[in-house]
Amino acid sequence: IASAESAESAETQVEVLRFIRMSCEVVGRGAVAWWLKEEGTKLLTLLRRSVLSPLKGKGSSNFEALCAVEALRCWITFLRCGAGCDRLESFAAEIGSYWHRFAVQHFEGDVMESHFLLTAHLLELTLEVFRLREAQEVEEPVDPLQSLHAGIASVVSSAFCAASPVLAKRLTRVENTSSAQQLCLATFTDVLDVAVSAAMAAQRLEGVDSPLRPAKQLLAAQADEPLPEVEVCGDEAAPWPLGGAYKSSSLAALARLRALGALARLGGKLPGAKDWLQALRRRAIEAVQRRAPKLPLPAATEALVGDVTGDPISALLIDVCLACQEPLSSDDFGQALAISGSWPTAQALFRHAGLNFGEGEDAIVRAAFQPHAVWSEDAPEALGPPSLALAAAPFWALATADASCCGIRELLKPLVTPEASDLAKAVPPWLPFVTFASLLGHSKAWRDETCRELLEQYVDRHLRSSPSWKDYLSQEWISELMRGLCDRLAKIFLEESFMDTLLASTLWSFSACFMPPACRAACWGEDATLLRFLDRALACESSRLLWQLEDYAAPEGAASRLGKTNARTWPRAIAARSAGAGGLHTMQEKVDLDSLE
Repeated sequence: IASAESAESAETQVEVLRFIRMSCEVVGRGAVAWWLKEEGTKLLTLLRRSVLSPLKGKGSSNFEALCAVEALRCWITFLRCGAGCDRLESFAAEIGSYWHRFAVQHFEGDVMESHFLLTAHLLELTLEVFRLREAQEVEEPVDPLQSLHAGIASVVSSAFCAASPVLAKRLTRVENTSSAQQLCLATFTDVLDVAVSAAMAAQRLEGVDSPLRPAKQLLAAQADEPLPEVEVCGDEAAPWPLGGAYKSSSLAALARLRALGALARLGGKLPGAKDWLQALRRRAIEAVQRRAPKLPLPAATEALVGDVTGDPISALLIDVCLACQEPLSSDDFGQALAISGSWPTAQALFRHAGLNFGEGEDAIVRAAFQPHAVWSEDAPEALGPPSLALAAAPFWALATADASCCGIRELLKPLVTPEASDLAKAVPPWLPFVTFASLLGHSKAWRDETCRELLEQYVDRHLRSSPSWKDYLSQEWISELMRGLCDRLAKIFLEESFMDTLLASTLWSFSACFMPPACRAACWGEDATLLRFLDRALACESSRLLWQLEDYAAPEGAASRLGKTNARTWPRAIAARSAGAGGLHTMQEKVDLDSLE
């Protein structure tokens, strides 16, 4: 801090302020308290001076504007950490004057971009003040700062209301195409959105300072232009769009998509914006369809995350759909989810589709972002690229869920709804079965009455038909996976289940003709005891098959292993049906088989 105060170079001040801000973002409230305890007076003086210089028009260089940007980021971080903001009074009165001057003043090149960034962060600070004003509870402030009080909120609110018409006019110019300009437009729209909501709640929509006028002005200036394309340069195989991996044009495209999302959220509150929103919705759906794979996914698909550069388009689409109050179609929902690469986007898509996972969301975040992490009560942060496709994360979370039936119920309830069928189209087709078999293999959910009912509904929703992935089982990895699941279920069925029908029907699904030979051999008599117990558990009147009857076929000699009894069981029916293909069944057996089918 001392070096930044004495340095003649604004670049040094930028780096010092960036270091302070990043330490507070990473550590949180504790770091804010440490900085203010150790260097409180010097730090606040540095922040105040850095912001005031360009606000009063004393500094016009690029680095002086960037100094103010970093200082504002520090203030915003303090606010988000609950540190208070009474020292904002030292420059709050200058914000309105700067906005009016910015709206008419023209800078050249990078200096202009820096002032757009400065305006965007002043608007971000305003947004945080508005949010804190609406909050009912505020943490105890960190000395020497105080909590937000009405005076600051009133000053900032008045400055914004007075400057919003000229800012709206400045931000609707045709030449506003750079990333900094679009970021400024997005933040301004977010603040307008909050202001319009507050005005509607207070029924103050008329008047000179009403935010409705600049809001309509912004939306009226939006043309029906094609959505910008985001392209990765350099390492195109990188799974996550790191900051340095983008061309400037793609960075501007990302900022434009963010601005369109903010405009869509604002448009949902205004009359007369429906036509523009409908056109934007059509363009967003077309952009998603160009990027996303066709649904349902082929059997060879893996549950890994792919190209996530389409995530901003999915985020825009959900914003527009919420503004229009129109649902997404089954395929549009699946395709938007397939190209999502962040948890907020996926979470919004899940909720818009009616898939409310509640407390199960923590398990989904863990499955998507840290699938190998040790299970703990605290959910991991959804930072960086996911390790698993977000569409597949709910199924994977269920497959690896903690043994407590409470967490399993939270995940099962949404996955048995009709909307879960749309989600299943966006995941590898073998995943619902692997999830179900894995869950029975590592938990005792089949013993819990509530979970058992949900498990039955899960089977009805995802498994009763002939699997589309049966021809893919020749692949070694999935063949070994099926063998492992089969062995695990066989052990539980013999040692723990007391011939449970749900476990028996799941284990018997491995006897299907498309399953690996080792699984079929295990079910059909490699262990005579297992076949005998399966035969007793799978009575035709009290149990159902997971697959269609034609998916099952008995090996040669299966009927002799079962013995001669009059019991009507699925193993005996399948054995008789297979023998019937060779003309070995009696007329009465044929009638029985026809009725079973």
